Amino acid sequence: MSEREGLITVGILGVIAGLVIAIMGYLGREVHAITWGLFVPSYVYFALISIGSSIISSFCVVFKYGEAEEKLLKYSRLSSWFSLATIIPAWLLIILDLTRPTKFYLIYLSFNPESRIAWMAAFYGGFALFLLIELLFFIRAEASEKIAKMKTLELIIASLVLILELGLAGNLAQVFGSLVSVPFWYGVHMVPLFISFAILLGASGTSLLLTPFMDERETRKFVAKYYGKIVLLSSLIITYFLIWLFLTSWYNKASFDVAREFLAGRFSKIFWLGTVAIGIVTPIITSTVAIKKESLVALRLGAIFALIGGLVTIVSMIILPQTMLPEVLGGYRIKEYHITGSELAGLIGAFVLWPSLYLLGTQLLAVLPEDKPKILWIFK
Repeated sequence: MSEREGLITVGILGVIAGLVIAIMGYLGREVHAITWGLFVPSYVYFALISIGSSIISSFCVVFKYGEAEEKLLKYSRLSSWFSLATIIPAWLLIILDLTRPTKFYLIYLSFNPESRIAWMAAFYGGFALFLLIELLFFIRAEASEKIAKMKTLELIIASLVLILELGLAGNLAQVFGSLVSVPFWYGVHMVPLFISFAILLGASGTSLLLTPFMDERETRKFVAKYYGKIVLLSSLIITYFLIWLFLTSWYNKASFDVAREFLAGRFSKIFWLGTVAIGIVTPIITSTVAIKKESLVALRLGAIFALIGGLVTIVSMIILPQTMLPEVLGGYRIKEYHITGSELAGLIGAFVLWPSLYLLGTQLLAVLPEDKPKILWIFK
């Protein structure tokens, strides 16, 4: 068995294992006290990674970032595949969270324009479709000089992907931000927070899974600085918005009571260790080293911490405020929530599926710089 055949086998087995584990999680799921359990923040997490990685690559194509475009252009196929492969676990988790997952298509057949959830389905569908179109365009451009010269079409596709991903991130944020019933979420602050987290997580995921396929030393050094700057800047922006989130919560008692639990109460260990230390401070330090030393090791280390901290933050920010809901006549309705085994199985399944699907695509699709599409116009 050749190395490529071995990697294909690993990818196929990983995809099967991930799907089986996730579906077993659905079959054994339990009822819990809150409305949106672990499946919801988990799908948000994967969606933000996909959106963020695509925002970074789309900006590069649309706004022509000089050296960045020159160094990273040949990895555009791989980057598009990364974004597409990452959105699939998000789809899986949100479908499994439905009461009747096999009927998910009904949200399209009975589309309600007043529903943010319905618009989520529309944005997800459009985003995935144009990611696929973008991927096919980049693959065919590698094989056809005529298509490669269609720069206007490339710009249009990249612009549409950028519009859709920003719309998806904004609408996803306001699914939470428009809910008056959870005061800690309520407000437009959720939009810049989600977009900032998307860029941080997208850059981190890309740093881990794209850089192993980069051979040229100069490109790897450039990527360490380029993505290091993105991680550093997005971490600082997240810090800025989190500070203002907690400061402005002072003016709303119901929101501040939850904020106080994050800062010095029941949720404080999760916040200070998971969000601040692991998710923000460590990536700031490692990305600074990556920029100064042009170090991929430092970049990847920071990416791991950012992905872990990002997951902790998204899960805690979505789940914990639901356990402390204000009553109309004052006081709070406190709900106990514990992650169930079935929810954990779903998340583990998604984490197994994600890199396995990505690996499988790198071995079957013509997405690596040296690949030429030979079978059915897109496969190696």
